[in-house]
Amino acid sequence: MNKKQNEMLQFLSKFKSCTEEQLIFFTNGTMQDINYLLTSNLIVKDERTKLLYLKVKRKVDVRTSVALDVIKEIKNDIKDFGYSRNFPVIFNAVTNENKTCDIAVIRHIEQETVFKKLKEYSNADKIIIVLENSEYNKSIINTKKEVLICTYPIKIIDKIN
Repeated sequence: MNKKQNEMLQFLSKFKSCTEEQLIFFTNGTMQDINYLLTSNLIVKDERTKLLYLKVKRKVDVRTSVALDVIKEIKNDIKDFGYSRNFPVIFNAVTNENKTCDIAVIRHIEQETVFKKLKEYSNADKIIIVLENSEYNKSIINTKKEVLICTYPIKIIDKIN
């Protein structure tokens, strides 16, 4: 195993699961590196979601993969990011202007609860919310902070505040 393949394993160890494209983007690895890890049975590709994950973890995390796509989109505007401790926020990021940004991935059935309690879930300057679909009730979003509403694949559908 080479250094790049080891980096890929470390990335998956930290972020649970991701797409092939994300793994290449964040580690500067190659498809050849991924294929080596797959054939060596160190990582697995989930049949249903096509997400990669460590064989020892035995579980994909779709929300993390969606949040990684957001990070990929805003990578040039942020200094750093890491896991959040407040569900449904997946990642906390720090922008180049030293502002904080939370990234949340919300299922349709969770929307009402999350929107009403948004002040409790996020202390960041800005919030990026990724929804399952474009249907949501804007009037119940409880925050004065800037909120970007997106759908997946990442597309901004609304900006609040």
